[in-house]
Amino acid sequence: MSNSIGMLVFTACITRLGTVAIAANEIALNILSFGFMPANGFGAASTVGIGQAIGKGRPLEAKKFGLVTVYLGLGFMVLFWG
Repeated sequence: MSNSIGMLVFTACITRLGTVAIAANEIALNILSFGFMPANGFGAASTVGIGQAIGKGRPLEAKKFGLVTVYLGLGFMVLFWG
């Protein structure tokens, strides 16, 4: 939440510089969102899978699911930014 508030305050400051600066700021924020959105998605998927495995009483399966999700997320982000 503090990150979103920080972006809001920054954008409020940028609005005083004119429409070109606002447009450039929006483009930069959209590009920035590509960096953390995959991590949020893989984190949510990991939470569900790990929770289900723990609920079934299979802690090793939960650990494996978490590690696989980390590797998949890392690989996706490396391919995306590579």
